[in-house]
Amino acid sequence: MTTIRPGLPADSRAIASVHVDTWRLAYSGILGGDYLAGLSKRDWTKSWHTRLTTPGSAEFVLVAEAERRMVGFVAGGPDRESDPRYEGEIYAIYVLRRMQFRGMGRALFLAAVDSFLLRGMRSLLVWVLAANPYRRFYESLGGELVQNRSIRVGGRRLEEVGYGWADIKPLAPPFVLPLP
Repeated sequence: MTTIRPGLPADSRAIASVHVDTWRLAYSGILGGDYLAGLSKRDWTKSWHTRLTTPGSAEFVLVAEAERRMVGFVAGGPDRESDPRYEGEIYAIYVLRRMQFRGMGRALFLAAVDSFLLRGMRSLLVWVLAANPYRRFYESLGGELVQNRSIRVGGRRLEEVGYGWADIKPLAPPFVLPLP
């Protein structure tokens, strides 16, 4: 059985572990091997703990658990680029390899949609590396390719693409009450 729930400060280490492990898998061949090998679960644990303990933050983190272990997470909040077309942004969404292609990513994404709607955000943007083979996931959820930009990660200049949803209400799980 899978459970999706809000992330807690005590989850910081598990979130960091999922984050680093999935980066090493998803970005192998895209980012340098030395950069990926140098990712520190300890540093990411500190970063996630800070995010989960910042009072008044408009961000949210949801975690997915299966078999009594964390297997994925999604983090989101207000659009960081202040694009007037998009109120919310998914900052990160990752699922461990052994749980991929089982609907876990979709469940996390839809739980994030619910969180956005509960916060009064009705549109959404997500950035993904253009070379990321998992970007089709966003297309399968109806995301439209709306932007691109160049970023620097690990000393490399990479292309990133933005997928947008002008209206996320149709994606809302059926258990969400209509918002005014």
